[in-house]
Amino acid sequence: MNNESNKVLERNSSNCNYFFPYLLHGPSEYGICLNDTVFDPYIEELLKNENYNCCKELIEEKKFDGNEHYCDDFEMMEIIRTDLSMEELYGTDISDGQILSEIIDVALKNKPVGDLPEKLKHPDPGPRLEAFSNLVALVAMKNVEAKKLLIESFKNIPAPESLEDVHYKLEVFRIVNRNDLAEELIPVLFRDLYQTKSNNQTRQWISEIFRFQRIHRNEENVIENLEKMLTEKQFSYRIKSKIKDILEADYY
Repeated sequence: MNNESNKVLERNSSNCNYFFPYLLHGPSEYGICLNDTVFDPYIEELLKNENYNCCKELIEEKKFDGNEHYCDDFEMMEIIRTDLSMEELYGTDISDGQILSEIIDVALKNKPVGDLPEKLKHPDPGPRLEAFSNLVALVAMKNVEAKKLLIESFKNIPAPESLEDVHYKLEVFRIVNRNDLAEELIPVLFRDLYQTKSNNQTRQWISEIFRFQRIHRNEENVIENLEKMLTEKQFSYRIKSKIKDILEADYY
């Protein structure tokens, strides 16, 4: 067998960084492709918790034989060669599944965001919310590009005016509101406090912002910005009362 044939045999899906083995019924040649965006919402459950039940029907639908072919997005699994044994490198309790999970984690950190920017511009809110959910799944895997797109996209949602605007922004916020994103969300939410007109329609969004500020009042610049707002004439007595409640809670 010539070298070219060997090369073709090596470039099958089972040797790709994105191939995740199908283990619902024990060892198998079948698997799924984690580069397929349909699995983005489930990546953390699959890799971290090995929870196949989170998308069992989808796995059944999308599974394929990893030895049969490879696609244009093929990325050869990187094998780190070392003089150390696997036990010395990873510890005596490491499993093949754990090693594979580590390799896939590295690949997902650099996974392109694909068509998510286009979905975020969709005229209907459904696909936009789905795109935000997919981005959060990638952010959980420390994907830098996804995190940047997520924050920028949330920042680009204007301050709500109607009740419909409020409901949409609340839905997005429930998706992106993660502790590891608090630092980036804080300035965006303070901006919204300045730009959102306080009335019966927007009250729920303003209350949600203050709830977030109360939880994260110990983050950098939160107290400083709240104190500054007390001096601003544009804020009503009701708003300033909410601010004082947070500041006094922090004091005590």
